[in-house]
Amino acid sequence: METVRLRDWTATLTVRLETRDAFALIRGVHLRVTLRGGTVLDRGVELPPACRDGGCTVIDDTARLLELDDLGGGRPSAVLWLYTGGAHCCSVAQVVPLAGGAPAVKNFGNPGATIGRIGAVPVFSSQDDRFSYLYTSYAASGRPLQLWRLRGRRFVDVTASYPGRVAADARGLEQELAKLLPGEDEVRGLFAAWAADTCRLGGRPRVEARLRTLLAAGAFSPPRTEELGPVGARYAQALMRDLTRWGYCR
Repeated sequence: METVRLRDWTATLTVRLETRDAFALIRGVHLRVTLRGGTVLDRGVELPPACRDGGCTVIDDTARLLELDDLGGGRPSAVLWLYTGGAHCCSVAQVVPLAGGAPAVKNFGNPGATIGRIGAVPVFSSQDDRFSYLYTSYAASGRPLQLWRLRGRRFVDVTASYPGRVAADARGLEQELAKLLPGEDEVRGLFAAWAADTCRLGGRPRVEARLRTLLAAGAFSPPRTEELGPVGARYAQALMRDLTRWGYCR
């Protein structure tokens, strides 16, 4: 059982667990919400498809399961954080609006998400999970920033509306790249994430110029690279193709 509070609101989540193969799978969820002691909601919440198919579990004893936050609609929303299990995947947010209506669900994949504010605007901060394993191993992969807003029952990608946040993410990735380039480390994953952020900000010429320089220096070729993913010129071609296809580079 987990209880959270927001001003005069109190939400309590009760979870029924079933142990299978040493994992505690969530088989039932009950949510009770009160406002100044009066009951607003007291019912079971249907698990999202990702949890009904293979089951969801709890990441660890310290992982959050429930949040209350003002996401729009006049009343707070209860946000259930569910985890599909596996080596890296996947964090699912199920938003139950206390103003009424059906829940909204978003699978944030490997990176998960956190709820924050940009000014007064509530956003779900995450990363583009399509970059996981795309060019190299998971550990060496980089993922560019993604920001999402909840509008009705839909999660909308609003990253492009916050170029300052994208620029800050690009700077952080560039700093990490600077630590790797002098040695023999794998750079394809981090470079891809930096390139995505930089292209989103209109920096395609800068990305292409740096790509040519690193390609000529052998940064994307063995022995500097891991065995997974395209190398050398094939990496450069695949990266620009994907960044263009996904709308990062124009």
